[in-house]
Amino acid sequence: MRQQNLKKAKVFVYRGLAIAVCFRSIAKEVALTDKVYISTSSPEYVKSILEQDQCNMENIIFIREGLNSVWMRDYGPWFIYTKDGKRGIIDLVYNRPRPRDDKFPKTLGDKFGWETFQCPLILPGGNLILDGKKTAIMTDVVFDPKQGGDPNLSEEQLKGYMKDYFSCDQIYIVPDMENDGTGHIDMFCKLLDNRNIIVGEYKTPMDGFGNNFYILNDIAKKLAEMKNSDGENFIVHRIPMPAYHWGTSYTHTNSLIVNKTILVPVYGRGTDEVALNVYKKLMPNHRIVGLDCNEIIGANGAIHCITKLVMAKK
Repeated sequence: MRQQNLKKAKVFVYRGLAIAVCFRSIAKEVALTDKVYISTSSPEYVKSILEQDQCNMENIIFIREGLNSVWMRDYGPWFIYTKDGKRGIIDLVYNRPRPRDDKFPKTLGDKFGWETFQCPLILPGGNLILDGKKTAIMTDVVFDPKQGGDPNLSEEQLKGYMKDYFSCDQIYIVPDMENDGTGHIDMFCKLLDNRNIIVGEYKTPMDGFGNNFYILNDIAKKLAEMKNSDGENFIVHRIPMPAYHWGTSYTHTNSLIVNKTILVPVYGRGTDEVALNVYKKLMPNHRIVGLDCNEIIGANGAIHCITKLVMAKK
């Protein structure tokens, strides 16, 4: 199987409770130029809300399907093209006891006639960075039973799954942050293209929970020593992390790249402008949009966590 390069993504899927500003803003911004699939048990209601927001409804497609949660990134489908050029879906095991969410990839595949490949690996999508070629990056929470990981999974087994289902033969595992709610890599890291990668950075040790100031600095150094699928060292850039506050780890890396638009979570906590400028500098040909994610970040996720990309047709 072959993972399609995400730079060719044309549409994305998210499960929206459109009452929340964050969800509504994502749909409105992406629908300006690209298709948006929304899975909901109440499409009429969601449609009425988006129409009030003057969303481009021509680019909105509803999937009438009730789900347990909004975390589409973690349980949603991984879209691929098979060797014969057909679109397919890889369905990983969701690490939460939410049956409707866990079966959604298969439900979607059946609905659209896409073959679904069931992978026995427990790995939420928020903890998996793919470059569309042969490299995958994740945190060691994949082995942590406290976060729904598999303590009996060996690194060799993990590499086998990634090779067989994603055609990845280069796997990098880094530590997870402490007490961030998920341990997922998208809470502090983002691959912008095949070489440039951003890693969160706390201003002082006191700004991050526990040892997270040091953990992120160490991860940045390790990633700079790693090579991408073309044999080049990753170029690591740092992006500010808002200070940990009242049990919440704020993140600017939990963003979404849809073709020429990048949606970045912002919070009004003193780091927004610098964070947006990091994206503008590294991705000068993209439209950078900051979206207020205060309504959702307290649940340990932001824009990336509630969306899923679907690649363009070949």
